[in-house]
Amino acid sequence: MKKLMLMIVAMATMFGSFSVFADDDDCDKKGERCRQEEKMHHKKHHGDKKICPDRKDDKERRRPEFTKEQREEMRKFFEVVKAYKADPTPENKAKVMECLNKGFDKHLEYSEKKLADLKAKVAELEKRNAELKANREAEIQKHFDKIMSFKKPERPKK
Repeated sequence: MKKLMLMIVAMATMFGSFSVFADDDDCDKKGERCRQEEKMHHKKHHGDKKICPDRKDDKERRRPEFTKEQREEMRKFFEVVKAYKADPTPENKAKVMECLNKGFDKHLEYSEKKLADLKAKVAELEKRNAELKANREAEIQKHFDKIMSFKKPERPKK
């Protein structure tokens, strides 16, 4: 009798834990049940916070913030592409290529700026390493003195 009761409890626990997680079969066509369960998890654990700290990919899911100029450029680009798809003429292709060239030049400019920043950091690190090599003995003595003068902080007795 005890074994039967234990088996029933174990099976109920097992089936109960499976029903918590929604499979593809459990969701309706739009995955509504999955989204509801996700919202319930978020509300239960994080209240009104917009981003769930447990999920690393939430920041990746957020759309980037674009400036008005960037939005306008994107709108123009999509219009040019739409026009070319509707009427693939050499003039429309030239417009698309012009937009792509402009975007590529901006990307290249950004990449060169980033490279210049990295070169400045490398130069700074090389300078620091040269100073450390020049003052090697003094640096080692400084670390030795710090280690020898270390005193363990006293904790208050309870």
